[in-house]
Amino acid sequence: MRDMSKVYDLLNPIAKEDLFISSLIKMSKKVRDQKNIKQTGYLGVLRTDYMITEQNEPKLVELNTISVGMFGFSDQMKSFYEYMADKHLDIDIPALPSDSNNIENIAAAMISAHNLFLSVHDLRDKKPIICFIVDEIETLICDHKLLENYMYSRYKVFVRRLTFEDILTH
Repeated sequence: MRDMSKVYDLLNPIAKEDLFISSLIKMSKKVRDQKNIKQTGYLGVLRTDYMITEQNEPKLVELNTISVGMFGFSDQMKSFYEYMADKHLDIDIPALPSDSNNIENIAAAMISAHNLFLSVHDLRDKKPIICFIVDEIETLICDHKLLENYMYSRYKVFVRRLTFEDILTH
């Protein structure tokens, strides 16, 4: 996406309430306005969180623009709910959407973005490595490992986990 105005329009209402999103938008606009920096493409891996209102309707309560935690588990939610309802409840549950393919979809998106980067910078002959920037104490390592293992087995791309401290010192 060359024109970020649609993304800004989408995120502006959230930015009014969320200082982190607001600072990301400001940083993005500052980088975009610098003449010597050219962004070739963008990849957004987003997760939305919902709660049910008293009127029994979903309400968006969070838009995660960086975090994709629990995607591995969410791929199994339909099966989990059907199992729990069958085992513990005496009710028919409505048809649920099929389990998602988050791991495959996120991996494919990351590989596409990486391939674009390599082609734009004429680095196609280089060995592809993707870095996951993680907190020092990471609670979602299992999700990361699922994605890391999938990306290697499917695409032969290595993933390297780096903390913010690793980046500063190396």
